[in-house]
Amino acid sequence: MTDTRESSVAAFAPRALALAIAVAIAFYAVAGLAETALIRVLQPSEMELDWISDVVLSIALGVSIYLWLHLRATRLALTGHERTQVIIQSQLSMAEAMQRRLLPPIPSPRRGFEWAALLTPAGRIGGDFFDFLEPSADVCLALIADISGKGISAAMALTLLRFTFRQLARDTQSPAELSARMSSSLYDEWHGSPYVTCVIARLDLARRTLSYTNAGHPSGMLVRDGED
Repeated sequence: MTDTRESSVAAFAPRALALAIAVAIAFYAVAGLAETALIRVLQPSEMELDWISDVVLSIALGVSIYLWLHLRATRLALTGHERTQVIIQSQLSMAEAMQRRLLPPIPSPRRGFEWAALLTPAGRIGGDFFDFLEPSADVCLALIADISGKGISAAMALTLLRFTFRQLARDTQSPAELSARMSSSLYDEWHGSPYVTCVIARLDLARRTLSYTNAGHPSGMLVRDGED
């Protein structure tokens, strides 16, 4: 970040010098034209001529100083904004990496079942999440969830959601009971903000049955023989 800032300042210095020279030349020309016009209109005496020259020079100097201060203030504001953006982007990158690390590996094919999952957030970080658990050789639990909100806060909330799901799944494999226990636990922690919608599914590989609970999430879809 320091190298980037130094490069930005180094690149800005020649432009600032060129701009200062251009402004000085422009004001010199404008001041000269203004003074000539005043002399033609007023036709002053020698003493008044000196006074007019001093006034024109003072005005030109004052305007130049004002523009320089304004340029300096603008540059400082831009530097502060750039620094803030660098910090925000760094935090977003860390949160994005955290979210990716929380995603589980896809279960391997077994007993004729294959799994696939893809997560594509609308922004860099979203509240969408999925998780898989295999509490026994013939049972797989799946969680599809969405936490309200986006960005860093959503990524942090995902950590608690994942931990809660995995801890409670040690005691029960029932999707309905898991959903109820997760709702109670997360409400005690967050008091409703943020909130979570989810689908919890249990697949029994031996019996080839699927049971699930929908807790305020969009409906799932079952596709069979090309039809849903």
